[in-house]
Amino acid sequence: MLIALFGRLLQILLIVDAYARAGGGGGYHGGGGYHGGGSFHSSGSSATGDNALGLLVWLIINYPFIGIPLALVVVSILLRGGWQANEIRIDRKIDRGLDMENSLQRVENIRRLREKDPGYDEPGFLARARGAFLAIQEAWSSQDLSRARAFVSDGVFERFGRQIAEQKDLGYRNALSDIQILESEVLGYGVGDRYHSVFVRIKASALDQNVALDDGRVLDGGLDVFEEVWTFLRRPGAKTLARPGLLEGYCPSCGAALSIADAAQCAACKTWVNSGEHDWVLVEITQACEWSVPDPERDVSGWEVLSETDPGLSFESLEDRTAVAFWRWVEARRRQDAAPLRGISSDEFLKGFAFDGTAEMKAAVGAVETVAFEPGSDFDKVHVLVKWEADKLVLEGGAFSPQGRTRKSHFFIFHRKSGVMSDPRAGLRTCRCPSCGAPPESPDAAACSYCGKAFNDGSLSWVLADVVAFGLWRRPDAPPDAPLDQVGLEWGEDLSPVDAVAVLAVAMVADGGADDREKLFLETYAQKRGLNASKTEELIQAAIGKRLDAPRPASGAQAEAILKGLIRMSLADGKVTEAEREMLVSFGQRCGLQEKQTALMIKEERLALLARAKKALAAGPGWGR
Repeated sequence: MLIALFGRLLQILLIVDAYARAGGGGGYHGGGGYHGGGSFHSSGSSATGDNALGLLVWLIINYPFIGIPLALVVVSILLRGGWQANEIRIDRKIDRGLDMENSLQRVENIRRLREKDPGYDEPGFLARARGAFLAIQEAWSSQDLSRARAFVSDGVFERFGRQIAEQKDLGYRNALSDIQILESEVLGYGVGDRYHSVFVRIKASALDQNVALDDGRVLDGGLDVFEEVWTFLRRPGAKTLARPGLLEGYCPSCGAALSIADAAQCAACKTWVNSGEHDWVLVEITQACEWSVPDPERDVSGWEVLSETDPGLSFESLEDRTAVAFWRWVEARRRQDAAPLRGISSDEFLKGFAFDGTAEMKAAVGAVETVAFEPGSDFDKVHVLVKWEADKLVLEGGAFSPQGRTRKSHFFIFHRKSGVMSDPRAGLRTCRCPSCGAPPESPDAAACSYCGKAFNDGSLSWVLADVVAFGLWRRPDAPPDAPLDQVGLEWGEDLSPVDAVAVLAVAMVADGGADDREKLFLETYAQKRGLNASKTEELIQAAIGKRLDAPRPASGAQAEAILKGLIRMSLADGKVTEAEREMLVSFGQRCGLQEKQTALMIKEERLALLARAKKALAAGPGWGR
């Protein structure tokens, strides 16, 4: 009899579990019941359920030592099933809410943009962006930037120019052919007081080959599929033209065809065309896995103080100037010669510039972000974080030896004499003469050949005063006796996919290595974040080889800030999977946080997202349907 009872008990457990999964992966919508067109009481499983519940009551009365524990198990399963169903509903609401929030923000930004420019048309702009993309690929492959010079910022031009110079030094060019644009879309807009921005995602394929300059033979390469986010900026007063403009190779001011080698100035009307004042200018190209949505309302210490006295001050122009300084700094290290830095660095920085026996090749920038302003009595300062990666070279026996790919972060610190005002007309012309606007006679010139004004005295523009390695930077507002800030807390705000995986990889190998289970979790996490297997393995190997500059929290507050960023990244789709939860808990434990603390942080971030989702859904069309 007991064997028969245990058989019936097993049936009860299976029936109850099926009920618990209804609506959450079970068969609630699979036929019968309310949604199947039949009568609920005609369901065979319902009758079986009635018999099972009757048996459970009978067991409680006649065999309490079996019936009562079994009832507790049944109640637990029902509660668990109800909790799971509720969690699924929350996940779906967050997902829908975030989609609605993005949609509402997009609609609002387009509305604000069209208030200033009624002729703006997204499909039309996207077509222009695709044309600019193809023009850049052609210019890059031919190592001739004249076709693209007019519509790129000084920072982008510096990047391409220095990279091409490096290729020429090494005797090759990177040739792209059979280029196909597979996908393109506008990811979003930024509408600020100083600039409007459009973020365009482009996925393309090409035959990517390195070709020898001397005889044209193919050195290496093959078919490549890549995905990038292009950022275009324009001043709020600019209007969409009824004719071809800057991206098509024509002056947006007078309409003349542009033929520009270096100085982005129209020969006909003398307009500086790449200032952003007249048409869209390309200011950044980011790999999709490195890109995160910029925060239009980011809170940077010292900004309010300086922007009140300098209305023309902008993050965009500062970050473009930092890009110029970065690429010159990389070339100075590669050449073991400070000459590329003369026109943008203070004399004090140049005197102290030393070579440490290392250099980099094939550099790529992941992010440039202003993190702090520091008003002063003689000089004001600005601190800009640059996240980048490159092939590391070590000088051995008079020659450089490759040491693998390395990922780094540096803080570029600029200063400018206090009280100086930014020239709003300069826009994105960030490496022209600050006095007369003329281009430097040579890329390494220290003074203007036209008016004689020094480029690097800080009397009119920001000049590089220091470059501080990650782990040695101190916040401007930190007490004098505070420990060095190993991790800027801005790492804890919005992490890109690569940043998130880099943080986890460093934590994973912190105790000397990673077991297979941890590596599997990390690979699963990376795949969900959109990183391919080769990039993930590259990050893991860089972490093992100590070539990965990612945050290692120096305090509980820093650990929580970074963990919060990882949680937000995990919640990008509204939920945290088990693999992600395991990774987050493991990271927290390595940083001294207990599992329950991590669980509480996940819950708090999720509830905050739920509140945002409810607000967005309430504001959007169709609420309550």
